[in-house]
Amino acid sequence: MGFTFECPHCRQVRLGVAIHQDGRIDVDHADIQAGYVWKMKGDSFENLSLTPSVDASKYGHWHGFITDGEIR
Repeated sequence: MGFTFECPHCRQVRLGVAIHQDGRIDVDHADIQAGYVWKMKGDSFENLSLTPSVDASKYGHWHGFITDGEIR
């Protein structure tokens, strides 16, 4: 189970986040190795919050926050 979202920086790739049964989350993208782990709050994308920030800037993509369903 998980979700993807368009990279807010380049708008050309989708960043994918897989949700694990124990509540941890790993991000995965063709250029990004899995293993980044966040805390998640919320039960839908409308109220989803991830901590810490999602940082794909090393690969030329977005670095920012998802807080209360808003991508910043």
